[in-house]
Amino acid sequence: MWDLISAIKELNHERVYRRFLRKHRRQAALWSSYIEDYYQGKVPKYWLLPKKPELVGKRVVWQYWGQSLDRATLPEVTRISFDSIDSYCRAHQVIRLSDETVSDYVDMPPVILEALNSDPYLSRSVYSDLLRLALLEAYGGVWLDATIYLDRELDPWYWEQDFFVFQRDPEQSHKRDWHRALPFYCSWDEDFMTNMLSSVFFAQPGSEVVSTLFDLLCYYWQERDPKEKPIMYLFFQVLFDLLVRREEAPLHHLNCPVRSNADIESLQLMAVGRWPEHFPPVEEVLRDHPIQKLSNRVPHSVPRLKQILQEAGRL
Repeated sequence: MWDLISAIKELNHERVYRRFLRKHRRQAALWSSYIEDYYQGKVPKYWLLPKKPELVGKRVVWQYWGQSLDRATLPEVTRISFDSIDSYCRAHQVIRLSDETVSDYVDMPPVILEALNSDPYLSRSVYSDLLRLALLEAYGGVWLDATIYLDRELDPWYWEQDFFVFQRDPEQSHKRDWHRALPFYCSWDEDFMTNMLSSVFFAQPGSEVVSTLFDLLCYYWQERDPKEKPIMYLFFQVLFDLLVRREEAPLHHLNCPVRSNADIESLQLMAVGRWPEHFPPVEEVLRDHPIQKLSNRVPHSVPRLKQILQEAGRL
């Protein structure tokens, strides 16, 4: 009986996945036209100036929580994540921004500020894609989402790259298991275009990749009709795929070395009960992959997450 239920679930996932790929192709067609506009000089430059120039080029850890940063109001996963950042980023300056403090560091382009007030689809999470690029272009450093958990200090190697994000690794082991566990996130199909994780983003100030991504995202919000729903939620990742990751992409020669964006999801998979039995235990995962992406979107997984971390001696 359970085998039948599992087969039905997998079949349903496959149908939804095929629809997902069709969205990828539609979003890619739009981005391809904008990228062409960019290289024909039709996309304006959205200038950014650092308002605290003494931070430019410093190893700053940028984080953002749009609402109040009062610890008592933060979700438990974010508190756990922030505590890990505070423990392992003591050598760096950690700057946590709220909606009230963003303008202390950078003035977002007027087109973005206008869209924040008029476009219902420019949510905080979507806005944070623009904000991370703006801060990294102006200052450099690293952006860590509010649900990134660290198990040790950041490897100096990351800071030395022109930019770095975790990406889909063509040499990933157990691909089928990863796809089953995360069917709409882990795929190695050619048409699958959400192949990078923006939650951890290192960059040098003025990086060409970061600057181009920012200009194209701003152009997207300038050109789109706010009455129309975006084709898909992860359109930033599709842009990166077409602009940087693919071999024929115009900035592929500037792409960073590839490190897996699947392994960074390990701890969250354990917490939600989708970690395959033959995969390594938590101690080995945290030893080999000390940067982990958690989630506030699965509240029922928090007790199990805390149990895992307590048993591993982390809480």
